[in-house]
Amino acid sequence: MIDVSKGFTLVRTFEATPEELWKARTDPESAAQWWHPRGASTPRESVEIDARVGGSYTYTMVNDASGETVITGGVYREVVPFKRLVFTWGYPNGEPDDTPVVTITLEPVGERTRMTFDLRGVDGKKGDGSFYDGWQGALDSFGEHLVDAQQVAEELAQPGAQDLLKDASLARLAYNGPDGLPRVIPIGFFWNGDEIVICTAVTAPKVRALSKRPDVALTIDVGDTPATARALSIRGSASVEIVDGVPSEYIAGSRKVLGEEGVAEFERNVRAFYAEMARITIKPRWVRYYDFGAGRLPKFLSKLAENASK
Repeated sequence: MIDVSKGFTLVRTFEATPEELWKARTDPESAAQWWHPRGASTPRESVEIDARVGGSYTYTMVNDASGETVITGGVYREVVPFKRLVFTWGYPNGEPDDTPVVTITLEPVGERTRMTFDLRGVDGKKGDGSFYDGWQGALDSFGEHLVDAQQVAEELAQPGAQDLLKDASLARLAYNGPDGLPRVIPIGFFWNGDEIVICTAVTAPKVRALSKRPDVALTIDVGDTPATARALSIRGSASVEIVDGVPSEYIAGSRKVLGEEGVAEFERNVRAFYAEMARITIKPRWVRYYDFGAGRLPKFLSKLAENASK
């Protein structure tokens, strides 16, 4: 049995709702962005979360300098959405009764949320270079992730950004090929309100490349004069899924350029052509919307314009 007299408590207040904090803790895509101390990273493909009583989780932290990996996991004991989360924390297959226990509580404080993190079963103190400092660093990353997520939401909510996501027919997708060298390709896409969806042949080279190197950048742009130029720049992580038949998003995306009669014929043709397809989803992690005619410019250009006007 763990010694519950050993442990420590950390309290943070975040500019976010309990729902936003809960998602950041229980959504694998979000957790991969912060679940590690500074100097480490957590590959998205290593994160599995089943946030229910009796469900388990696992993730792998990678030391950015040495490449050393640490696999961590546990089992959820209490799950009260948006309020309380209790889980064991240690080796994925460790004995539950001998594994440290984490309790997280969320309390609304006006428009902010206070999160109390309590770890029982191990000692920790500031400057220990171990449990205490590691979780301090992870909570720092957690806070930074929340700020990034809020900025992403604000940029995507811009009316001009929504127009590009809904109406533009092509995006430019940048990724690293199997040889590690960069590629940029024009490609059709569909925005489902949360992710960009790209569908392609299972044998397309980008499918293998994105399965190994999921980090991508994507640009959607229109206009060819300073007054009309608008662009949406996105960075994120791609997930690849092989599905039977033709994904609905592939058909929906065709409606941007084909009339209803054209879509019907297109659907008949592609369903006869593809027995299966690769469905690629891209979750935005960083977003900037630029409208050059309206003066919404990249920071470096805004600074140059400001200096030139003095």
